[in-house]
Order: sequence, then structure tokens, then C-alpha cells
Amino acid sequence: MNCDNSARDKIITDWYFREWIGDNSHLPEAEDVVIFMKILIDIMATNGKLSEHERYYIIGRAAILGVPQEKLDELHTYQADTSENNPNFNLPHVKKTRMGLIHNLFRVLSIDHKIHPKDIKTIYTLGKKLGATEEQIQQIQSLYEDEEKLREKRASLLFPHGFNDALKEYQKLH
Repeated sequence: MNCDNSARDKIITDWYFREWIGDNSHLPEAEDVVIFMKILIDIMATNGKLSEHERYYIIGRAAILGVPQEKLDELHTYQADTSENNPNFNLPHVKKTRMGLIHNLFRVLSIDHKIHPKDIKTIYTLGKKLGATEEQIQQIQSLYEDEEKLREKRASLLFPHGFNDALKEYQKLH
């Protein structure tokens, strides 16, 4: 199956990595992103949690990372490995990306931009299964909280009357 990204996908992925981590010199292949997202789905499923809304968020993340539609469809139907001791959690590529996986757990479990205490406990449990220390998870939680505060500040400063109000003004032009 061909996983080549379209020119549009490459532009989006390039832009996203430049914005996200300030480096777009080494971009992941679509298949690598799919593997990462499947691991994320597996992690979520081990705790008995993976709503359609959460799966949709993960698929959306994969889409902005340049994953072609047929692979997005694969993520939509992917059956998670829900075993408590999933061997994939100990693979070298998972260990190297565990901090990113934990950060994504915070993102997935806060789709409504609120994170509940039980979700935080879940993240710490799952993060430790991935081999992260409590201190590392605390640092990621702090990063997540800082990002949320910045998002709120950005939205209120750039769109003091709300984004929908600003959008309506543009829509009046056509």
C-alpha cells in the first residue's frame, strides 16, 4: 500500500513541525506516524478508555502529520491491543518517544480543554507503564498546563469577542 504524502500533506506536516518543535528538517514518514498513533490507541485502551471522540482526536493528529486517507481509515478501524502487558510498550521506538506519547495522553484526555483528576491519575499510571518517572510525567503535565494557559490567553487577546464573531465579519464580505 502506498503511503506517499500528497504535496498538500507535506506542506501541512512541514508547517506543523516548524510550529510545534521549531524543526522541520527531519519529518516522520506517514507509516511511522501510524505506528505512533496505534501505540497511543493501545495505551488508551489498556485503561478501558477510548471513546470515539478520543479516537477522532488521534486520527486528526495523524491527519495534520500527513497521514494519507487510507491510513487514517485504518486508524479508525484499528482494534487496540488491550492486554495489560502489551509488549509494544517496551519496544525501543516507544521508549524513545514515550514523552511525546505521554504529552499526547494529556491532549487526548483533555479534548474539552479540561482535564479531570481521574484522567491525571490515569496518565501517571500509563506513563509509568511506559517507563517514565513521576518527575518526567510532572514536567509534561506542567508543559500541558502552560500550553493551555497560553492557548486561552491567545484566544482572548486575538479574538476578545470570540472567534465566531470575527468570522461573521469576514462572512459578510461574500
